[in-house]
Amino acid sequence: MRLYIILVACLWFATSPLHAKIVFSSHRDDNAGNEIFTMGTDGGEPIQITNNRHDSFSPTWSPDGHQIAFNRDSHIYVIDANGENLRQLTRHNDKRDLHPDWSPDGKLIAFDRFADHHHANIYTVDLVTRVVRKVTDFDFNAQAPKWSPDGEWILFQGNGDLHAIRPDGSDKRIVAKHRLGEPKWLGGWSPDGRRIVYLEWGAAGDRIVVATLDMDLLNAVAEKEVFIPPQVTINAVTFGKEAFIPPQVTINAVTFGAAGQSILFVADAGGRNSSFRLRLDTHELIQLTGAPFYDYTLQEWGRRLSVSSIREMLPQTLGRVKAKALSK
Repeated sequence: MRLYIILVACLWFATSPLHAKIVFSSHRDDNAGNEIFTMGTDGGEPIQITNNRHDSFSPTWSPDGHQIAFNRDSHIYVIDANGENLRQLTRHNDKRDLHPDWSPDGKLIAFDRFADHHHANIYTVDLVTRVVRKVTDFDFNAQAPKWSPDGEWILFQGNGDLHAIRPDGSDKRIVAKHRLGEPKWLGGWSPDGRRIVYLEWGAAGDRIVVATLDMDLLNAVAEKEVFIPPQVTINAVTFGKEAFIPPQVTINAVTFGAAGQSILFVADAGGRNSSFRLRLDTHELIQLTGAPFYDYTLQEWGRRLSVSSIREMLPQTLGRVKAKALSK
């Protein structure tokens, strides 16, 4: 599988999740730390999963939806989705482990580690043996790893660019370079593995960008990208090709919904960080949470078709995406 970002017609086919649910981190008590919560696909009353005065961040679902990984006190933890059976995966005295992401087979968790207090690199930890292995070795901060749905690649950000690497540390490359003064922050993959979403921060405002991956071409970046929102206000959205979110509104996190037909993101709405869902087909904006809370990151889980099954359903023409790649 080869990686290349191009602009193509967006494919919003249905891979609807069953019993989808959202996990997110939020600060909801001035006398407590940041905790992990779950909620329904359209918001509703959240269920608190963790209960600890130490901040918990970056929750991510296991592939089967039964467990949640997150970072707390510079370590990686796993907890059952019902809030029971908390266990610590990484242990050390002088490192910082952040941004866990579960491999599709459920055996490994990728994360970034500040091992020398200067630079972060990507590591994996085995869920059974607890063996930690270094994947990257850069002199810049490599952060926010995201497994591809087929498990063949790990995407991550570094130096403002988006990079890809094999889980064994081979075949590393730059997937998307940043514009001057506009670093990129990786959000994640679409469930079919054909697209990625990321934030692009700049002086003119924050952008959410959806880009399509060509699996056949190599080492080139698209001339154009698809810009998703637009001007965000509470309960409304202005949708345009290159519309910008106003500078006073900050987007803090973004990811695909479980079916790949929506974008979930956290934005500053009225002085507090709230969670939203933007439906890509109708442009409808749904506010999932609101004041007086501070949300940070979120992720949706749902049962869906495997990547191989989805590829068999794909039409044979998608802009410049090669037919050979689609038939795999």
